Amino acid sequence: MDAATKAKLTDLYNHSSTKDKLVKEIDQLKKELVPLIKKNGLTQKKFDFGDKFLRYKTFTDHGSISQKLLRDVLDTYYPSVNKQEFMQRVLSMRNSKTKETIDVINKK
Repeated sequence: MDAATKAKLTDLYNHSSTKDKLVKEIDQLKKELVPLIKKNGLTQKKFDFGDKFLRYKTFTDHGSISQKLLRDVLDTYYPSVNKQEFMQRVLSMRNSKTKETIDVINKK
């Protein structure tokens, strides 16, 4: 392996490691912010930071099953099935829980 290739591989590894550390820090900050935002009654507020904004968000996690995947499979292979009724039955059998997070959204 030549020196240039090895240097590029090393750079990629270093950047990837840095990114992994930052993702962990971001996740921790989000976990710490959720109770603070709720405590201060700011759950409906968007926080504007120029090119991005932050907001509190709740959503229902249906055991990591993709509803889009279900719709696509039903559309493709079972078009005669009532999609809404079928999805309600499937999702009701999953272990659902409400999750809270902070969204970071790029402005368009």
